[in-house]
Amino acid sequence: RRSALTYKAQKQEIVVVENFELAAPKTKDFVALSKALQVADKKALFVVEALSDNLVLSSRNIRTARVMNAFQLNTYSVLDCKKLILTEAAVAVINEQFKA
Repeated sequence: RRSALTYKAQKQEIVVVENFELAAPKTKDFVALSKALQVADKKALFVVEALSDNLVLSSRNIRTARVMNAFQLNTYSVLDCKKLILTEAAVAVINEQFKA
């Protein structure tokens, strides 16, 4: 995983955001978030510390988007996406896993 994340970082395909929380489970809100992050037309992996129902329900109809928590992150998922969007909390979890 570490080398996959390094590869993505070198290609500047990682975006770190403070947080993205959706108030309601609406696909339209998730699409707006994707457009704001400029990943609406790319295969994107959104990694959060903990999955929320609103985030999962909002993204499930989007073919180019996948949402997972930081504990589920694996090499295939990292390399399979064009853009990797991480929350700051997810980065902290990943860093903690690499310390062990």
